[in-house]
Amino acid sequence: MIRFLPALFLALSLVLSGPAGAQDLATDYTVSGIAADGTTPYSGTVQVAPVGDTYSVVWQFPNSREVYLGTGILRGSSFAVVYQSPRVPGPPGLVLYDIAEDGGMTGYFSVLGAKSIGAETWTPVSR
Repeated sequence: MIRFLPALFLALSLVLSGPAGAQDLATDYTVSGIAADGTTPYSGTVQVAPVGDTYSVVWQFPNSREVYLGTGILRGSSFAVVYQSPRVPGPPGLVLYDIAEDGGMTGYFSVLGAKSIGAETWTPVSR
């Protein structure tokens, strides 16, 4: 049993690790996407900050003055976020992102009770 422990630790580290840079999500992004209606494009910014084992996510859309707040969890190369607008009453949403090698993300989202999904892309802002 003891001789299998190093192999087990190696396997777990490979499964739990994501692409290079994926573990460092504390950054700013530009966001662009298409709403779940399939016709409405949008763009804005996203800020991500670690909070314990989770991440705080804030979307800002200057053209509409909309803001969405979310809580995310990172697992490997996937980042899932539940979100809601603090200003506009409505159901919460869920988005699942695939993290690319360059730290960018592609996500697919929907809101509670919806029958369609939207898509968005995050591009890291260089500092």
